[in-house]
Amino acid sequence: MSKYNSYHTVIKMCYILGVEDILPQEIRNEIPYTTSRDWKNQSQQKFIGYQFAEQLSKGLDQAKYILDDKVKHERILFNSFCRIKITFIEMIGKTNFQRILQTNKNSIVTLFERVKPLFNVKTMCLFTDVKTKTYSSWKSIARLKCPSSVLNICFRKVPNQISNKRD
Repeated sequence: MSKYNSYHTVIKMCYILGVEDILPQEIRNEIPYTTSRDWKNQSQQKFIGYQFAEQLSKGLDQAKYILDDKVKHERILFNSFCRIKITFIEMIGKTNFQRILQTNKNSIVTLFERVKPLFNVKTMCLFTDVKTKTYSSWKSIARLKCPSSVLNICFRKVPNQISNKRD
């Protein structure tokens, strides 16, 4: 008498959604070909909430790259970045987060320049929701910083600005 295996719903759904690649090879090897073929041929529409499953399928397709052991270090960094960003936004709100970035633009420029060897500027801009043009503007202002100017911009580099001197 043959013994039937019982599989977790998540494993079945991976096959139905066509993202079985995210499962470990050992698990996929244990599943008989006929069983996996039956799962693949099942229509998503027969399940309640299949629209959500289609959306989930797109996310799982991206997740298979994130879950790959070849990018373990990057996955840890990405998860850490996400936790930090979500925590800040939950604590202070999205508009306040953007306002804080704006008021601390010199610190942001310094931070981006320090992490430049690890992450390119475009990645950091995407992470902080700062446009690359905005960052370029902040960087040029930081480079021209001069405390004796009203605008804190060097007079030699930008001569057509209002000065403190009274004649």
